[in-house]
Amino acid sequence: MFIYFAYDGMIWGISPDGNSTPLGIGDNPTVANDGTLIYQDTDGNVIIRNREMPDGGLLFDRRKMADDVAISPDAQYVAYTRPEFGDRSRVVILHIPSGSELTVPSTALQSFTPAWNSDGTMLTYVTAGSIENPEAAIPVDGQQRRNIYAFDQIAQSVEPIVISPDTDDIEPTWSPANPNQLAFTRKVGDYQQIWLVTYSSEGVPTEKQLTQRGGSHPAWVPPDGRWIIYENNGQLWKIDTTHPETTETALIHNGHVVFGREPAAAAGNLQINTPGKN
Repeated sequence: MFIYFAYDGMIWGISPDGNSTPLGIGDNPTVANDGTLIYQDTDGNVIIRNREMPDGGLLFDRRKMADDVAISPDAQYVAYTRPEFGDRSRVVILHIPSGSELTVPSTALQSFTPAWNSDGTMLTYVTAGSIENPEAAIPVDGQQRRNIYAFDQIAQSVEPIVISPDTDDIEPTWSPANPNQLAFTRKVGDYQQIWLVTYSSEGVPTEKQLTQRGGSHPAWVPPDGRWIIYENNGQLWKIDTTHPETTETALIHNGHVVFGREPAAAAGNLQINTPGKN
């Protein structure tokens, strides 16, 4: 397993052999199944690292005004959010080889953090308000009320995934093993926690709070989708989704707690530059 994360303005990678290395200046790393890594630099350009460009190269520049960039599992697509007129933002899907784009059909006023499922057919994203009800994007007593939707690329339809008028639900991430399971961040009281929603074969959702000590930005550990790594107070933590009551703990690397944010993980024997242990 490889773990990627942002820390102190840099993207870092930890490889299975214990090596850690800085990979570039930026934040928001996401990774495909083959180890292709993308992130945004401090100027808003989107950088890609793969076997053809092991030191990184420009995927597209800041003129696209892209944010929340996420690469698909097959490394053929990138999803991102783009601002539009009237304080609106939309989710855009870019086909990397051809450069063609598709804007996800949605009446949402604002959209955030798109995330792919394991086979790239579904794309979840977070919404705030709608064209019909823009007031829903306004926080109430300091509490935002965002929801999670999914765009089905095959059916070309948008479906609600996690909808609640009283909670703020963000940062969705699909299980790599269970296509009916999604982790996300929900604000509970004054704290963010990691939650899990699982859909039955009849489409009935069951929600479960995983963390008790805080957490955000969950990322599944592939390929079996049992563990999740996440942010907690400037550190990376981990939790076993099958035994969350006893496994909520900091991630340890070479005997030390890992400081960082925005984790991502990939499985397998991937090729990245690891010049030495830090």
